[in-house]
Amino acid sequence: MTTPLLPPDGSALDTIPAGRYAFQVNTGTTETPTWVFVNGLTNFEPTYKPKLEDDTDITSDGWESQAVTGNAHSITIEGLVKGESNPDFVPDPGMQVLVEASKQTGKGAHIHGRYWRTDEMSEAVEAHYAIDCSLKGGKPTELQKFGGTLTGRGKPKDITKPTTTP
Repeated sequence: MTTPLLPPDGSALDTIPAGRYAFQVNTGTTETPTWVFVNGLTNFEPTYKPKLEDDTDITSDGWESQAVTGNAHSITIEGLVKGESNPDFVPDPGMQVLVEASKQTGKGAHIHGRYWRTDEMSEAVEAHYAIDCSLKGGKPTELQKFGGTLTGRGKPKDITKPTTTP
């Protein structure tokens, strides 16, 4: 008699929190970048969406088959508008870059960005994005929020996590 293969006991496995990302926009040039953090993020969701094309043929016995012919990369973001008051409120410069880029067309609506996990996960990516980001409405008793989508322009590049020296 055969015994079915069972998965391991998951009670001993660790988990990690979802929202452990840092995100920066480049306010300099590609050759001489000036990286500025986007502060106040409350949700950060990088995704990949493969482009599928039907490659079913007569040998598939009626079963559909899909081939990946391309891919897309995007990031959904949400955040709180944070800044400094002295004496007037000055919004976070990184968030301002995203909101202002959304008001533009053509090259002005594109940014160069990078993000990485701030925990032990190895994910770190740099890419160029078309920006759709704006301030959100709300009630007088709510905090001002912003959010939108950063849509990749070409293939993202895996990078080494940025570090600082003590």
